[in-house]
Amino acid sequence: MRSFLPEEADECSDASTFDDDSPSYTTASELCSSLTHFAAWSQGFNLKTVKESTCPFWPATLQLKIPKSLWPTSTNDEIQALYEELEKICEVDDNVGRHDPYRIVENASVICSTWRRFRRMTLLSRKANLRGPVNTLIEQVFDVNGTLIFEVGVPMLLPAVDREVQMQLNLGDDSAVHTDTVCNMPVNFVNVDGATKCALHNDVNLNAINRVRDISDDATSAVPVFFAEFTVNGDRTYQQKLYLDNLIALLHRRYVGIDAPVYSMSLDLQTLTFCKSSWVGNRPTLVMYNLLPSLTTFAQWVAFYIALVNIRTEIEGLPRPDIDVAAARDQTPWRSTAAVAY
Repeated sequence: MRSFLPEEADECSDASTFDDDSPSYTTASELCSSLTHFAAWSQGFNLKTVKESTCPFWPATLQLKIPKSLWPTSTNDEIQALYEELEKICEVDDNVGRHDPYRIVENASVICSTWRRFRRMTLLSRKANLRGPVNTLIEQVFDVNGTLIFEVGVPMLLPAVDREVQMQLNLGDDSAVHTDTVCNMPVNFVNVDGATKCALHNDVNLNAINRVRDISDDATSAVPVFFAEFTVNGDRTYQQKLYLDNLIALLHRRYVGIDAPVYSMSLDLQTLTFCKSSWVGNRPTLVMYNLLPSLTTFAQWVAFYIALVNIRTEIEGLPRPDIDVAAARDQTPWRSTAAVAY
């Protein structure tokens, strides 16, 4: 059998934190932890990455001039001090109308309490501790009115690859990556062509996220619109996971006829990267917006919150699609027909 792997493998030491695959096969974490294995697996997808130094979601200014009359107070001295710092950052002003486009006042307690937790993070911190305050902020922004659904540790089956590559890398048909964080948009199945709800939910090609659902569930699917991946020690595995997240979401979009970008972010302790991916012609393309310095000050944390709001606003401005089941099933499946939902 022809080998797809270079003679020397470039391995990473920490590769066991995000999947439950059978130990007899290469896990998604092991795949992502090796640059050579990941390159061999991904070469057929031709994912293009583009790096930009400026980010369209990052606010140009934090001088929002929010009316002081709206401002909260706290009996907690540490939170009150952060409220006062937040006032200075946003330039609270009593001479302007009642306008708070980013809902800074409404979410001030979350912005301040999450920063209080996040600023304590060090290289010795656990990834779960890093995820905690960031996920709290993400959930507050994206799940604010129920139109988007916040989840963690969600499984997504890997797309099909050439059988020879699959055997060379020892991947199973049910190998899956578990996202650190994902926000989903519920969409309806239409033109179901007589399929039962159970059959729709468990079709691994119709659904980007793969979980066995009860037959009584609504005829809906969850389309990922935003991912977040985390690390605290420079482990490159999380970056490869981000590529996987975006690639899976894009392949699913093409199969079900959804023409909409995918948004994501990665965070290596304090180093933040936002991403936006889409199909450019027939090529999946990931644009990465690198922000340096990133999250080292409270003002940057506030800017991070505003950037999340800008992404959510952009997502909500997109047309809400349906999944045409009959049309999708006329397409070539993008996952193994032997794969099953978790």
